Amino acid sequence: MLATFHLAILCLTSTHKTHEKQTESWPSEEWKTELETNKARMSPTIGRKTEAGKQGSGRCKSNWEYVSCTYHNTTFEDRWVGWQTPEGKAPEEGWPFVVIYHGWGLMNSVYCWYAEDWYSYGLFYKAQTVEKFLNMGYGVVTPDSNEKTTYWETNQTPYVSPDLKLWNTSRDNTEVDWILSKCKSGFFGPCNPNMVHSIGFSSGAYMSGRMAVNYPHRYQSISILSGSFYYCYGETCSTGIANEVPAEIFSPPSHPRTFFTHGTNDSLVPYWSSALYHDYLLNHSVQTVRKSFPGMNHQWPPSSADDLYNWVTLE
Repeated sequence: MLATFHLAILCLTSTHKTHEKQTESWPSEEWKTELETNKARMSPTIGRKTEAGKQGSGRCKSNWEYVSCTYHNTTFEDRWVGWQTPEGKAPEEGWPFVVIYHGWGLMNSVYCWYAEDWYSYGLFYKAQTVEKFLNMGYGVVTPDSNEKTTYWETNQTPYVSPDLKLWNTSRDNTEVDWILSKCKSGFFGPCNPNMVHSIGFSSGAYMSGRMAVNYPHRYQSISILSGSFYYCYGETCSTGIANEVPAEIFSPPSHPRTFFTHGTNDSLVPYWSSALYHDYLLNHSVQTVRKSFPGMNHQWPPSSADDLYNWVTLE
């Protein structure tokens, strides 16, 4: 199955590996304005399609225009968490699960379980991914970050550090620990705590990278869509901090197998930055694949559902 993936290893010059300072604020004000404009267009109260023509089975209904999945939700402290399990009888050990971390400003409570084909940032393909996993026997958990910031803390001060213990003080860590404990206790239904996978896009991609280093042996695989190391953000990315972390953290069996996707024209997270992480893992003998999408900007790729399912189920 590994052969079904297109390997794209980016040859980097030394200047790409020395980005230590930002030359401007990230994300840019222009990108923030674009995000808010797109979010206004994608209001979940606009254009929900529930009429005839629905296809699909199980928890989701869909056609070429939209995806709509049912879900349960709760709150942890002040954070929304959604989840769903497949239909049918669970395996004796429980359903395997994927945890999906959202991008900055694109909270899972709004942009995950329903999407239309015209939604920005490939959110339609994200919803297709949820549908794919549910239909193929995987539970899905979709947490929100802090509703005031709408991004994950992993690449914020003081957590941009080789001292991984600092992360224990973050609220995001408390939420992750809660999710993993609730899986084990059966709160999300029959959940197999030994078969949990992490998927993240943009801010959530960096968060997915955090799962690899701070929660060894808790995630069977991670997928990073338009992101890089747990401490990077935008142009500010190098291997410097990774080199100060104990080598075993970025080596098997501690570091899970890792899948990357990235558009070559990403205007927010540079294409070369995911190559830094991918190549670093190759050099540490971690199973990893990086799939490039020529001409694509900052978004979930059109083939996300199949690519991510194939990676998660890879043996």
